[in-house]
Amino acid sequence: MIDSEVLVGAPLPMTRSGLGDQLSMFTAAADWYLASAVGFDPSFSRTVVDIQRAGGEDLLANAGDLAYGGQRAVLSLANALTRGGLAMGLAGRTAPSSGTEHTVSHLLEMSAAGRRRAHASHGSQVGVASVVARRCGGGCGTGSPSGSASQPAGPGPAARARPRGIPATGPDRDCGRRVLGRLPAETGLDRWPPS
Repeated sequence: MIDSEVLVGAPLPMTRSGLGDQLSMFTAAADWYLASAVGFDPSFSRTVVDIQRAGGEDLLANAGDLAYGGQRAVLSLANALTRGGLAMGLAGRTAPSSGTEHTVSHLLEMSAAGRRRAHASHGSQVGVASVVARRCGGGCGTGSPSGSASQPAGPGPAARARPRGIPATGPDRDCGRRVLGRLPAETGLDRWPPS
């Protein structure tokens, strides 16, 4: 049960943190796909990604109103967070909502704790790291560093509905090799997966 009055009345930093955490829906699925493409995690599900991202455009369209506690924006965020929880439950793992951006946030939190320093909220860190992860995206499906996937030919609804960053075709080990092959040799990941 979601009480819209409670959510609208929540402190704005918490609401903004929720938005930051939810931005992972645009990057975590690409990481999950890549893990599948290189044979690390075969559980990738297009259906789960579609559930996770349903309403994403509405969330982004209303994000500016979150700064003022706008009811429509807050409910859009609550719906998106709920879909994220459902997606993780369906997947049986956090992969639909947690990828590179969450790893960065957790590393920042551990670093701050180790130095006994304060850090930004988890969601704020995830939001910033989502933008960075998207800018550094692997480009599966296009060979482009932007991470955007090529769209299938034709004006059909499937061409418009596929979220960016996920190729039209199934997992591709060569795609994973191309992406990971761009990493510095000292990471050891340029040789993953083994032939």
